[in-house]
Amino acid sequence: MSNLKEQYLKFLQLEEELGLFYRKIGGIRYWELSRVEVFLTLYERKVGGGPSKPSKFKGLTKLLFYIKSLFNLLKNPFFCSQKEILFSGGQRRVLTEDGKWWDIHIDPLLDKLNLSYMSLEYPINLEHYGPTKTSFLYYFDVLITIGFLRRKLGLTKIHITADDLEILRQIQAEVNRRFEVNLDILDIIINRLHERQALFPLCLKLLKRVKPKLVVMVTNYARKSLVEACKLLKIPTIEIQHGVISPYHPGYSFPKCAYNNVDFPNYLLVFGDYWKDVAAYPINKENIISVGYPYLEKKIQQYSRSKRKKQIVFISQSRIGVPISKFAVNLCNVPDLDYKIIYKLHPREVSDWRTRYPWLASANIEVIDTLGTDLYKLLGESMIQVGVSSTAIYEGLAYGLRTFLLDVLGVEYFDTLIQTKLVHKVSSVDEMVRLLRSNEKEESVDSSILFSPDGVEQTINFLNSIYNKITEHS
Repeated sequence: MSNLKEQYLKFLQLEEELGLFYRKIGGIRYWELSRVEVFLTLYERKVGGGPSKPSKFKGLTKLLFYIKSLFNLLKNPFFCSQKEILFSGGQRRVLTEDGKWWDIHIDPLLDKLNLSYMSLEYPINLEHYGPTKTSFLYYFDVLITIGFLRRKLGLTKIHITADDLEILRQIQAEVNRRFEVNLDILDIIINRLHERQALFPLCLKLLKRVKPKLVVMVTNYARKSLVEACKLLKIPTIEIQHGVISPYHPGYSFPKCAYNNVDFPNYLLVFGDYWKDVAAYPINKENIISVGYPYLEKKIQQYSRSKRKKQIVFISQSRIGVPISKFAVNLCNVPDLDYKIIYKLHPREVSDWRTRYPWLASANIEVIDTLGTDLYKLLGESMIQVGVSSTAIYEGLAYGLRTFLLDVLGVEYFDTLIQTKLVHKVSSVDEMVRLLRSNEKEESVDSSILFSPDGVEQTINFLNSIYNKITEHS
């Protein structure tokens, strides 16, 4: 099995050789809409983790979601008044001790912000959690529903010529040949084109209604229609880092031919200086700014005096949960292992983990399968963390946890830290146990490289500076 680095370099080479970023159908650059899904699907096939199986109630759940979105007028963003900033937050909320669900990337900023704003939330598994910390909160749901209706009514048709189809088939054949898989690339691309046709005009309409001077978001690659609409209307866009970025992340690392040639946010606000050079971003380097991670900073202060337990926390990931969970079970079966093992599921695994990982269900391991559990409290109380490539691993390093990374596809995300020997890459339970029981002294990570201090102040100052530049020239 080739590693992630080899696969991604091969993927970049394919993009360059086939000129994929220049390909268009109906004037739309379709590859940048599709590349993240294409590569992550390849990744799944190679690692063998696989996505969650769809629920048998999915059709009914979707129908109820569509109906509710049309009648939930209080959360309909088209009824929002004009605002100076539009936030499009993450699909992750955390239940905190105040009894409210926080958007951990946006909410820490809002109390210090002196500009008017609205927050546009995408659904989490077709749901929203509350009560929320976020004020002026609206849901993207109605855009999804209207977009769905537009597709059903045939309003998102794309004129695909015979030549277009032939090129798509050639791309599909070449991807499958080089990666030795059998993916329906054509289906992915056409679906993404329909999604763009459904959502892009709605995003335009919303932006013209709210008239923001700035749009601030997370996960730009999941909001391509919003980014494109902002670009057309000349509204500056800012992305706040939400997770691990690496040279092998298709949402952030691009071939040279894509530089300033894709719909990417104008600015990227990263956790710390470490992240400014870890990927081949498609924007100018001076537009990548270190601002810190406000929520993590708050939590480290809160749990800095927590009493450490002889506890190992496993950080699962939905795409590679099989090897991670099997490793946890094998570690649990080691005789005389004087550690409690906790397995923290990814939110996408919560609904069906007993079916996906039956070996985990029967093991003597505490499985965290509720969405409200405070990950940062777990990290603050633990001595050791185990994972592969989750953002939580970096967060655990900021807490000073001894860190073990499993040698499976995706661990390459941590190549730089592995080379410094500040974390351990392990291939077997025996290897981890040997290191675990050793008395070696380990240096702590300088977390200021990973996470700049004063995150709230730095982020607010940057937003204000960009806003002031815009208003000065308007």
